[in-house]
Amino acid sequence: VAPTAKLFSTASTCPVLIFTAEGSSSVRRRALEEAGAIVVPLPDHEGRVQPRDMLEYLHSKGVLGVIVEGGGHTHAQFLQSGLVDKVQWFLAPRVLGDSRGAAAVDGGRRTLESAWNLRIAGLERVGEDVVLSLYPS
Repeated sequence: VAPTAKLFSTASTCPVLIFTAEGSSSVRRRALEEAGAIVVPLPDHEGRVQPRDMLEYLHSKGVLGVIVEGGGHTHAQFLQSGLVDKVQWFLAPRVLGDSRGAAAVDGGRRTLESAWNLRIAGLERVGEDVVLSLYPS
């Protein structure tokens, strides 16, 4: 997240927490804090922060529910951790891609046998989009 992101325009009334691995760039951390973020350094696991560490921190602050909106790698980390209770998957009638072919859930190549199995609990149309409510099997 860039310190100039719109996300920070409401930081004074709605806290913006950014989790980072301990030992990350102090210059970047300072820039994010100056933009209004609360930067939370957590244990470094090969340059990444683990979902369990983030959720434990939030729980210690009295947070009882979390919505994770991130990139494919973030989504994969949460699914791999087994800490996902529900997935809201928004599907638009558009095909997007980038030069790497990044996936919405980028957890590496998976076979049919090792795929994350989800149960469809609901299907709703929102304008031109479709929203699937999914639960881990």
